[in-house]
Amino acid sequence: MEGVVVRRVIPSDNSCLFNAVGYVMEHNKNKASELRQVIAAAVASDPEKYNEAFLGKPNEAYCAWIMDPEKWGGAIELSILSEYYGREIAAYDIQTTRCDLYGQVGGSICLLLFVQNLLLVLTFTSTDTGEELQ
Repeated sequence: MEGVVVRRVIPSDNSCLFNAVGYVMEHNKNKASELRQVIAAAVASDPEKYNEAFLGKPNEAYCAWIMDPEKWGGAIELSILSEYYGREIAAYDIQTTRCDLYGQVGGSICLLLFVQNLLLVLTFTSTDTGEELQ
C-alpha cells in the first residue's frame, strides 16, 4: 500500500475516540455526535447480541449512556464503528505496546489510533499529501 503517514492531534475530550475515527474515515474531526448515534442505533437494533451481560447495563440504558458527550468510547464502540465503516481498526497503546484489532476482515485497511496518557493521537496511512484537512 502506498501513502504517507500523517500525525493529527485530536482534542483530548471525552469524544476524542469518535472524532479520531471520524477524521480517519471521513476527514471530519467533528463526527462524535453522529457516530454516537450510529452506535446507539446498532446496539438498539440487536438487543440479543448487545444484552446486559455484554454491555454492563441494560440495552436501553446503554443507548442513552453512549449519547452523553461526557462518556468515553472503547472496545464495544470501536467494534461497531469498524463494522459500520467496513474497515479494520487497530487501537495501539504506546505505553503498554498493546494492540487491539477490530473488524479483521480480509483486504481491509488498517487504521491506527495511538493512545498516550488517555490523549488520543491519530496516525494513519493515506494517499493524500499530508496537508491538513478541514
